[in-house]
Amino acid sequence: MLREEKNKILIQIGKEKAIAELLWDEAPNICRRIWDSLPLESEGHHAKICNHELMFMIPLTIERENLKPVTVGDVGWWDVRSLVNIWYDDPGPNGPLAPTALFGRIKSNLEGIAREAAKIWVKPGVKIRMERYNKAQGSSINER
Repeated sequence: MLREEKNKILIQIGKEKAIAELLWDEAPNICRRIWDSLPLESEGHHAKICNHELMFMIPLTIERENLKPVTVGDVGWWDVRSLVNIWYDDPGPNGPLAPTALFGRIKSNLEGIAREAAKIWVKPGVKIRMERYNKAQGSSINER
């Protein structure tokens, strides 16, 4: 498979789909473990202390790398609880308590992710799925 094809994953949260670009150069171990394990699916939850953060547990053990402060659209890994984190808006003053292991960046439909996040805040447990992206899936998703 070409490196270009391994750069993207499709994330579906409820009825919304987004494309995320993997940060292979910055977080090769996290990207490789997640890529090799796709598709992954779990129940989504909203952080209650950290602002604008969705999270979902996946059954992987991966050491942290590429620790950085988060920005809007970042996809991160929290190894303590085996969680994928998605920041869909400004993390604000109650954002992550420490730098996060960043491995991806949302490149499309962040607005749709935010709409689903509002629903998850009220009713947790919405299905979140990550899978390998192919161009046929993205025909209706506008990439940035």
